[in-house]
Amino acid sequence: MIGMTRREEQGQAIEKLGAKLLLQMCLIGSRS
Repeated sequence: MIGMTRREEQGQAIEKLGAKLLLQMCLIGSRS
């Protein structure tokens, strides 16, 4: 898909980072 804009690519990268952070926070929260 060449039609992808750079902004959309950044958005997807940020979503992936956010998902990782949420998973880590959930894991840390369940430990304590």
